[in-house]
Amino acid sequence: MKNGSLTQQTYIAPEVLGAYAALKRSAEISRQMAFLTGTDVIIVKDGRILRESGAESYDLRAERPTSNVHPLPRPVR
Repeated sequence: MKNGSLTQQTYIAPEVLGAYAALKRSAEISRQMAFLTGTDVIIVKDGRILRESGAESYDLRAERPTSNVHPLPRPVR
């Protein structure tokens, strides 16, 4: 067999896919909490560490992809 004749197939374990989905959900909840409490969010974008304010990171008016994360209620003061 030649090396060029073999096809490479990629398999991603279901556990890895589940962990990725859980990370996306937790990031969304963290952005909501930062928005509600007025704290900053630290993110990595393009290999750089950035600090975003909670209002920049999560805007309730922005269009979000559908997910199973529901907006948190604003605390009454």
